[in-house]
Amino acid sequence: MTVNKEEILPSYKRESGLWVLKLEDVKLPEGFDESERSIVYIPLGEVGGNHRHPRREAIIGIGDLELVWIDENEKKHRELMNKNGKLTLFVVSAMTPHAVRNTSSKNFGMLLEFASEPQHDVELVDVA
Repeated sequence: MTVNKEEILPSYKRESGLWVLKLEDVKLPEGFDESERSIVYIPLGEVGGNHRHPRREAIIGIGDLELVWIDENEKKHRELMNKNGKLTLFVVSAMTPHAVRNTSSKNFGMLLEFASEPQHDVELVDVA
């Protein structure tokens, strides 16, 4: 039960701050067979996930999103997903309890999600 992360760069960026990330430019880990792609809208104060499942997920958070997960030693971890505006790809291994919280008081958040297989056998876990 692990979460790995890697900073990624937009496909291009303007001096104004505008950026574009082409989904085909996202490099998934070796051996990650992408079955599904989703965009997840997370309203103010809302939590997505709070579960674990047998599929792997590679996720990119945009906005004030926090990834919370529990490792194999039952230790809880929290990490901002879009800290200082940087894009980070988080890879959540199968059966890792995890959740994504929108910590903003003003804005919604977006999650780009790549999954190794369709969602199935979800077990609810109180992570966040």
